[in-house]
Amino acid sequence: MNRPWIEKWGSIPILDLGDVIIAGSGPTLDKDMAFIKKHQKEMTIISADMALKPLLKNNIKPHIVVSAEINLLQLFTGLDTSEINLMAHVCIAPHHLRAFKGRVAFYGMMGDLPEIQAPGVSLLCCGGNVGTIALFFAVGCNAKRIFITGLDFGFRYQYYCRDTKKNDDFIYNRFTPTETSEMNIIRTKKDMGGYRTNTPFLMAEKWTAEFLKDKKNVYMLSKREGDNNGYNSNRGEGLPCQA
Repeated sequence: MNRPWIEKWGSIPILDLGDVIIAGSGPTLDKDMAFIKKHQKEMTIISADMALKPLLKNNIKPHIVVSAEINLLQLFTGLDTSEINLMAHVCIAPHHLRAFKGRVAFYGMMGDLPEIQAPGVSLLCCGGNVGTIALFFAVGCNAKRIFITGLDFGFRYQYYCRDTKKNDDFIYNRFTPTETSEMNIIRTKKDMGGYRTNTPFLMAEKWTAEFLKDKKNVYMLSKREGDNNGYNSNRGEGLPCQA
């Protein structure tokens, strides 16, 4: 556990977020960059760690980045994070903390084993994905309206938006069949066609559908690939939302 950093920076606070944009790293983020850029000064942008690089490349600086990354991906190296806040899981790989130049606050997840829980650190519901963690945090902070982009949990041709580390790896290995480009790929068929997903993303979608079924202030910015065939049951209409 990152105990010295946790003791130094402490737990995530409850914030007055106002209107919020949750930016995951799925391909719909590419579609919604213009919307985010237009409204970035009037909304709180909470980004998944993998989405930070493409956002910065489009001159969008999120207010908060959420990460639970334990692998050796270079998510923050070479990026200007000096004015960005990091919400980090207590077990995040330490090299991410060393590379991040902004403020850091920690969270744990409901269901974490007792031996990795940190005293005084707030617990969030996971949902299987850092995007769902950001969504749970925004709802818990009583955000006025929440606009979601990039939480794509079913795919046909592209798993991540352009310029993410994962998308770069996929491009470099473009001769590798889509079905073998990631671990645990499964095919799911619906009436109007098939899409691909994996176990964590499928869990995240099921959690999101259940979590949002009674939320009236949460909107999808763009229709996701899977929404065309009923994949996202609680937002199946897929109508773009205007702020």
